[in-house]
Amino acid sequence: MYEPLVSEGAVVGVLYVGVPQVAFSGRIDDVNALDTLVQAVTTATKIARDASAQRRSADDARRHQDMRREIRAADQRRVVEALSAALDRLADADLSRPLDIEFPQEDEKLRGDFNGALRMLGSMVKDISASVTLIYDRGTEISTSANNLSQRTDV
Repeated sequence: MYEPLVSEGAVVGVLYVGVPQVAFSGRIDDVNALDTLVQAVTTATKIARDASAQRRSADDARRHQDMRREIRAADQRRVVEALSAALDRLADADLSRPLDIEFPQEDEKLRGDFNGALRMLGSMVKDISASVTLIYDRGTEISTSANNLSQRTDV
């Protein structure tokens, strides 16, 4: 971490990276002070490095969270647009086109529920239409029979 400065075979000071030269008087107090300074600089450097790594990690996590939020918002817009178009078709009495685009996993139940309701509604309309046709046919038969009966009694 530090290197002694030697001149004519005698130590005249100590050099530390980032710290200016310190004159060495040969006293123990100077060595202890220099050792304390080296430890303080080492600790400060480690703290600064750790803080920088934590800031980078927090920034990365924030960017990742923002990206996930943007993707989810785009997915939600796509789901709302698809449902809106499907409801417009339903309002126009078009029961033939279910939602056929794939939804995000968390919205897939919504798509399945809509398509299930659309199938059920289509089935109900077919059943009602068949019943109306049957009632009409039975009414026509009754009317024809009544006319035939009426013509026979008139004769």
